[in-house]
Amino acid sequence: YSVYATDNKGCASNGQILRVDLYDSLRIKASVDTAICRGSIARLRVDVTGGDGKGYEYVWQPFVDLSSAFIKNPVASPKKDTKYNVKVSDLCGSPAVLDSILVSILPQPVVKFSADSLASCPPLYSKFLNKTNASSKCFWDFGDGSNAETCADVFKTFTRSGKYNVKLTVISVDGCKDSLIKENYINIYRVPVASFSMSPQPTTILQTEVSFKDESEGRITRWEWNFAGYDTSMKRNPKYLFPDEEEGTYPVRLDVYSDLGCADDTIRVVGINAEYYLYIPTSFTPNGDGKNDTWKPLGVGFERDYYHVLVFDRWGKLIFDTFDYDEYWDGTVIGAEEIAPNGVYTWKIITGDKKDVKERHERYGNVTIIK
Repeated sequence: YSVYATDNKGCASNGQILRVDLYDSLRIKASVDTAICRGSIARLRVDVTGGDGKGYEYVWQPFVDLSSAFIKNPVASPKKDTKYNVKVSDLCGSPAVLDSILVSILPQPVVKFSADSLASCPPLYSKFLNKTNASSKCFWDFGDGSNAETCADVFKTFTRSGKYNVKLTVISVDGCKDSLIKENYINIYRVPVASFSMSPQPTTILQTEVSFKDESEGRITRWEWNFAGYDTSMKRNPKYLFPDEEEGTYPVRLDVYSDLGCADDTIRVVGINAEYYLYIPTSFTPNGDGKNDTWKPLGVGFERDYYHVLVFDRWGKLIFDTFDYDEYWDGTVIGAEEIAPNGVYTWKIITGDKKDVKERHERYGNVTIIK
């Protein structure tokens, strides 16, 4: 624009050029409407052009659940469907412009689950059922280090004693997430530990009564003993007399039960060793009356394959000789049919015991024949 002034007498001033800049109108474009899960956030975005370009002023409404109502791109966290309006103006007084963004709240899954078995002695077998609405993805955490990724029923086995938290996290078809943790939901009872000691061990056939002492751990209320199938006992610390006819080993089993019904068992072996023992009669009467007609050493704790009996007369002549433990001397002299006469005869017995390291036993004595 060019401007000058004149007075009433027609005199004119010098002219002056004036520049008037005309800025474009304000224009606004907000981001599209959006939907979020409950508890999530949405960033509200708006683009503005026009005006003098020296800055814009923003006012968002409603103010509730906004990080700030006076910035370009605030963060919204509404608890219900909310329409946010924005008014933008500039510093040179351009006419304000308006726009809006609708933030919708998606359906939120509500996690629910149950199990058909919650407490037991191990192992516990339980079926977990997901009862959550609109489940798309499901993640199980059973508290014992194991996991599962499925929205179907889950079969789970717990083998270790303890209490376990169970957590289920669900993502809905809309991508919304929820979780539920049930603390100490599964209770696996503590199992007792069966243990016992026994005395004397090892023992021999001369002392076969063994005392048993319970050394089990846990809150035990019942004890069940089995002595190699020969007998049983419900006492906590029983005694038992094992067979004494010959050496042997006898498995002893102890079953223990806790106050909650959990059980454990253990087996230990009682060892009854042979004891070297030899009894030799001092006389016999080989007269055919059926009473005391033979003579034979009796013993235990030696190897039958390591057995030798010799009998000599007073002049040192061998009159009886055997390596068979089951053979009796009827008084007959070797090489003759007659019975040795009355008198005292010397015997010699050689045996080897049943120890791992064999020991030779050699004994001498006398036997008298009386007819």
